[in-house]
Amino acid sequence: MMKQKDLFFKVKKLVNSDVKLKVDNTIKTLEKNFFYNKKILSEMFFCILTANFDAEKTIFIQKNLNSCFFNCSLKDLKFNLKKFSYRYPNVRAEYIFLARKKFYENIKEEFGFDNIKSLIKSFKDINDVNIKVLYGFDEDSFLLRDFFVSNVKGFSYKEASHFLRNIGFKQFSIVDFHIIDILKKHSFLEENAFVYTSGKNKGKRKSLSKKDYYFVENILKNIAKKLNLNLSELDFYLWYLETGKILK
Repeated sequence: MMKQKDLFFKVKKLVNSDVKLKVDNTIKTLEKNFFYNKKILSEMFFCILTANFDAEKTIFIQKNLNSCFFNCSLKDLKFNLKKFSYRYPNVRAEYIFLARKKFYENIKEEFGFDNIKSLIKSFKDINDVNIKVLYGFDEDSFLLRDFFVSNVKGFSYKEASHFLRNIGFKQFSIVDFHIIDILKKHSFLEENAFVYTSGKNKGKRKSLSKKDYYFVENILKNIAKKLNLNLSELDFYLWYLETGKILK
């Protein structure tokens, strides 16, 4: 219990520091992505690339290859990812290319919507001027995440949550093993949670099923509630505790 209180203390300390301004400004910047279809899609491509890869390097790649995401051939996209020393250039280029076809070039044929923003709004009546209406935990928004997990090659619940957070949604947790380690360190999870306890993979972490993801997300939801934060804010503060950085 003392370890749990220690985490609350650490986050509260950050909320009352100049880190809060950085978090608030980052969230405001991400909210603006929802106003533009290409920015929504760029964040989708970004989140395809972030899986098991360095976030800062991925931000650099996104800035330099954003136009290529939309215009390059598959061959050229693979070449450019290799040029920037991306770890999985071939398979992730294919994932981006598939997502571009499905959600940009052929979205009308695939889903019956003119653009990705219209598709997203079909799940929830979103006020474009004030995305703060998305603070709640509503059924439609979770159906939206399920939709992207099912329809974007390379998306797990973590990547889908990251994508939605990066376009202004605030009710999802980005549960990676940095977050799990923080929860273990502060006794919100047992030390052997989500690792193999026997066999040749003993001690290794396993990927999270939907059930496991929701289990951890619910822990984070309760922490956020006690701190009077939404999950987007909590994620930034926890990430800062782990890395000393504020990244999208």
